[in-house]
Amino acid sequence: MRGSEITEEVSETKEAVNVDTKKKTIFVAGATGSTGKRVVEQLLSKGFSVKAGVRDLGKAKTLLSNDNPSLQIVQADVTEGSAKLAEAIGEDSDAVICATGFRPGWDLFAPWKVDNFGTVNLVEACRKLGVNRFILISSILVNGAAMGQVFNPAYIFLNVFGLTLIAKLQAEQYIRKSGINYTIIRPGGLRNDPPTGNVVMEPE
Repeated sequence: MRGSEITEEVSETKEAVNVDTKKKTIFVAGATGSTGKRVVEQLLSKGFSVKAGVRDLGKAKTLLSNDNPSLQIVQADVTEGSAKLAEAIGEDSDAVICATGFRPGWDLFAPWKVDNFGTVNLVEACRKLGVNRFILISSILVNGAAMGQVFNPAYIFLNVFGLTLIAKLQAEQYIRKSGINYTIIRPGGLRNDPPTGNVVMEPE
């Protein structure tokens, strides 16, 4: 085998190694929320490169670690449309995790702006960029009406603020029809206490 051929083979091997060892970048929307912050921490601990999408950069710098080279904080408001979100997500993101949630207040349209239209904007941004995976952290009882849980106190409570669960359900249905590769997670009650017991996972 000639020297030039050996050099070419070595170069190809190095390129393959570089591709395989490259960190995957995950974009997390709602990174300063209680759930989003925990997601960011877990991803970083597992060796991922994280792009934290936040509305308030000042708040993010106090809540998220600034000295981690694998963490990048970018401004991203899901209510501002898919074009701006696509810029924030960037072409280097392999997956997007949506951990957004509206804040209770006087604006009854807030759940629809964030949990419905905001999620749709993220999905559209992912479609534009060709992102490989979309993960939505939704809520328990989103489909409560179809399961005969309309009078469940939890279903009623979670819908008090602008029909939150219905807004989330509409977003889930949009994701299913979008054609993107997705995972929808409906967690039960979320707390900040240390975990106890076993995790129970079931299909819808």
